Amino acid sequence: MVLIINPIMKTNNNFLKSIVYLALVFFAFSCEKLPEPEPVTQEPVMPPLTHTGANTFGCYIDGELFVANEGASVWSIPAVSGSFDEGTKRLVLQGTRNNNDNLSDYMVILVNNIEEPGNYMFDIKFDHVKGYTQKSEESLVYYHDIGNKGSCTITHLDESNNIISGIFNMILVNPDYDNRSSIIVTDGRFDFRY
Repeated sequence: MVLIINPIMKTNNNFLKSIVYLALVFFAFSCEKLPEPEPVTQEPVMPPLTHTGANTFGCYIDGELFVANEGASVWSIPAVSGSFDEGTKRLVLQGTRNNNDNLSDYMVILVNNIEEPGNYMFDIKFDHVKGYTQKSEESLVYYHDIGNKGSCTITHLDESNNIISGIFNMILVNPDYDNRSSIIVTDGRFDFRY
């Protein structure tokens, strides 16, 4: 059997192909490009008041939120680090915050003689005990005020599971800073597994 192709049919096929290609090109250029989705940035939030050993630490420094986080650090220091000595009943706790610009700051609290949940004064016996340090091009250091030590309320103490939790407030000072010689730390909270 011999197939004879009509030259008119061959011309129509090419014409149809051209129309389809032209329609596809027109369709591609007529589509509206959707905007790029904005990256999701998770803003820090105050950690909840928990008693689970969640290793959280947060407060407000002159009304600005400070939350210990898991940023990069030179010595790989955990965001919440420290110790609770069950023999001396001494709590030393540091919350560290890092950002993407290799800047960091940290806050330290010290409490002695913790026997049970309750109110305690910070353990400050001399001037120049660091309370807050900001490491940047020009480092800032604020010290616990021996005249106004601040307080810490231990809300949970579980020595069998190594968990200590609490809330705190304090004023930190550095009289050498002319424009801001003190900072007020409020609504502090921590939940630490030691």
